[in-house]
Amino acid sequence: MPAADGKPMLWPTRLTYSVPTYGYQLEVDRYGFVDVSGALVVPERYDGYEYCPDAAGRTAFVLAFPPGGRVDVLDLTGKRIARMPTESADCGGADHVIVMDVIDGESGLVNSGLFDLATKKLVLPVKTNRRIEVVDAHTLNVSEARGEFFYDLATGKRTPHAGWLLAAGLEPDAPAAPAAAAWAETYPDTDAGVGFVDRSGSWVVQPNLTDADEFTSGYAVIQEFGHYTFLDADLARVGGEWDEVVTVAVRSGDRYPTVGYEVTRGAEEGLLGPDLSVIVPPGPVAIECPSEAEDVCSIVAADGSAELIALPEGTRTPMPAGFTQALSRAFVADQDSPDRTDAARVYSLVAAKAFELPHPATCTGVGTLWARCGQDWESVSPVVVDRHGNRAPFRSIEAVADPAPGAEGAYYWVTAGRYQGFVDAEGAWRYQESRFTQLED
Repeated sequence: MPAADGKPMLWPTRLTYSVPTYGYQLEVDRYGFVDVSGALVVPERYDGYEYCPDAAGRTAFVLAFPPGGRVDVLDLTGKRIARMPTESADCGGADHVIVMDVIDGESGLVNSGLFDLATKKLVLPVKTNRRIEVVDAHTLNVSEARGEFFYDLATGKRTPHAGWLLAAGLEPDAPAAPAAAAWAETYPDTDAGVGFVDRSGSWVVQPNLTDADEFTSGYAVIQEFGHYTFLDADLARVGGEWDEVVTVAVRSGDRYPTVGYEVTRGAEEGLLGPDLSVIVPPGPVAIECPSEAEDVCSIVAADGSAELIALPEGTRTPMPAGFTQALSRAFVADQDSPDRTDAARVYSLVAAKAFELPHPATCTGVGTLWARCGQDWESVSPVVVDRHGNRAPFRSIEAVADPAPGAEGAYYWVTAGRYQGFVDAEGAWRYQESRFTQLED
């Protein structure tokens, strides 16, 4: 099971244990990992995991969270290279880990420090009410009650900055990050405004805005005076004024580049490309960009006719009569009633063939090769449809992200009967195990 770039990778496996608890069965997920040879190198013993990227955005190591224990750091062969001093942790830029004592998970109150994987030491000790977030592969934002500063991972230099960052992540070419003028815990309950802070720590857009998002793919959405507009890399207002703007983004490695914007003005809806070009002019249409599909939207006209729009290029594909939901670039679905999103039929655009579902269900696209309808917790069995418009032999299917940024995933995690594991794009098993396990007392 090689990664797209031929480098090492740990692919996540999952076992669901049934644990007797107070007279009923509690289902508990445990995670392990398969390496590129298709061998289980880390048994399913972790509550969860997180992939951490290197400076280029490629998966470099894994944070693995054991139940009730301190966080393990695994390399991409499955070897444990460090154990953190805390039970919570987060990626901290290239070769670093943010370690945390969680005080109140609901409010986000944590005591944080920074662990250097190269020296196996804390370079920032765990401190009360300290929060640390990644700005980019080389910089962190450290927030404390008295203020915030940028921390350079290479030199340890601290650069105090104005305001309190609302979104720490900065793309390489982003000119600044959005920040509130008041302490984040009080925003937005005060009248403090929002502006943008550059890497030197200065306001480059004064905090006179109502709200703002981070820069993605060259633009930032801002709100002021009751409307929305955009800032470009020169911090100029561009792209017109709108009543609402919703960003459409896709996952690429650890980043989420923007592929378009849903915009609303009055009763009219439109769609812009990532460069703010007009893909769908504002008009009396209904536009839906489902988060599960990421890079497609549906546009339904007043007469009920619908088109699938692929982003960011903006190409349009007419949907067959009666179909109005975009699932992926390869699948669309109908609605079994006007007020519900459950589908009665799924249509493969590749095969030009409709599949009649045995029961109405909510459907999602899984890459461009499959569509899945239904949920595991429902009383009726989920259905997986392949690109040929036929029912596949899987109960469930999930795309597995490749570690290389921009690479299309080549593997899928599936369940089928008493087995689960990884299949490739053709549906052939690459790793298989039993999915029935009961945890004993």
